[in-house]
Formats: sequence, C-alpha cells, structure tokens
Amino acid sequence: MKSDVIIKQGGLEILEKHLGLVDMERFVALMSRKPFDYTAWRETQIDTMTAREYSKKAMEYQKQQESTIG
Repeated sequence: MKSDVIIKQGGLEILEKHLGLVDMERFVALMSRKPFDYTAWRETQIDTMTAREYSKKAMEYQKQQESTIG
C-alpha cells in the first residue's frame, strides 16, 4: 500500500503535467476552500475524460454543492 505522501506527490505531479503549475495550484486551492465529496462526484464521471475536463466538472460540481449548502 502506498503512503499518503506518495499518493499526494503523484497526484500533484499528474495535475501539474496536465494543468500546468499555476492551474494546478488554483485547482488545489479551489478544492481546499469548501468541503468537497470527491467520491460522490467521481461516481458521476466517465473514465474517458481528460484531466482538464475532470477539473472543469469538479468546479461545476463544487458550485452546485455550494448553492445547495448555502
């Protein structure tokens, strides 16, 4: 089993590769601002999306959650 540090590092490397450093940092900041249920969001996605499409969908999902929470 991989350690949390290895998983985080791999995730950041993937985000940087597909989004670039600036957008990667923006994505991380967006995910850190409000509670986000990645598992619930991920279950609604198709495995053929690109990283950029995942990012866009995640931001849309987050906005939807914010509007229902308050």
